[in-house]
Amino acid sequence: MLEKGTKGTDHLGRVFVDYDNKRVGLNNTWDKKDLGNHWVVSSYEIYNSESESPVLLMTQLQGVGLGTPKLTEPNPTTKN
Repeated sequence: MLEKGTKGTDHLGRVFVDYDNKRVGLNNTWDKKDLGNHWVVSSYEIYNSESESPVLLMTQLQGVGLGTPKLTEPNPTTKN
């Protein structure tokens, strides 16, 4: 994906790579705090909001135990 994809930067300055209807984003801040030498990596499928619904994605996430509550709860493996 990184070799064949198209690099870009969104309006918030976040770096991303798009390839085959998928996006991987990199960011070195979280909750408006600089992470130093750590990076947040996000990936997701890009969909056309006029023809596709994100409901399918949420259903898929719930199927593997990552529904909305799991995504918003504190991570017990990190230090506060």
